[in-house]
Parts: sequence; structure tokens; C-alpha cells
Amino acid sequence: MSPDGRSLLVFDGANHTWLWPLDSSNPRPQPVSGVLPGERPAGWSRDSRHLYVYSPLQVPAKVYDVDLASGERRLLREFAVQNLDGIWRLAPLLLMPDGHSFAHGYSRQASTLYTGTGLR
Repeated sequence: MSPDGRSLLVFDGANHTWLWPLDSSNPRPQPVSGVLPGERPAGWSRDSRHLYVYSPLQVPAKVYDVDLASGERRLLREFAVQNLDGIWRLAPLLLMPDGHSFAHGYSRQASTLYTGTGLR
């Protein structure tokens, strides 16, 4: 839900993003241009006019500021971890309305590969 409480962000089965107005007697969802399929929200601007989005499978994660009125995107921040060994996802990623404060997690999958020779 947007910070002003007037809209709800929803995703359809094809991973398209829609803005559903909550303050209308006849609400019709509006497609959100500027958000690519597979991107996820990281947060909203204070004024509810911008959405921060990122792709969870992209490491390092690039967060884009999407202007909801025009669909214009601009790179806002890039997030990474120091040791990328086994990192396959940077999520969840939460950006505060100021666009600067954040919290994020990541998924690491480590394995050990054993090789052998002369086995019967």
C-alpha cells in the first residue's frame, strides 16, 4: 500500500505491475510502466509518487526509482555483499522513503564438490 493510503500495488500472473486506486468509487487498476517483469518493490517515496524496484536475482542488486506518473526509471543505488561466494539472490531489500536508509538480506548456497580417481 502506498504511504498516502490511496493506492495498492498488485502483480498479475504474468508479473506485470498494476496500481489499484483505493480512493475511487469505481476503481480501475492502472498498469505501471517503468517496472520490468520480475522486478519487486523495495519501497515507496514519502509522497507516493515514486516506487523503488529491484530484481532479486541480480547480484549486485540495482535499485531503480520509477516515477509512477511518467514511467521514467533512474538508477538510485546498487547493493552488494563483500563476499559473493555462493550468493544467488539479494532479497529482501527494503528502502526507506528517504531513498537512503535501507535493510537487505541475501541467500547463499554453498556446496562441496568431491572428485575421485581410480574408484571401482
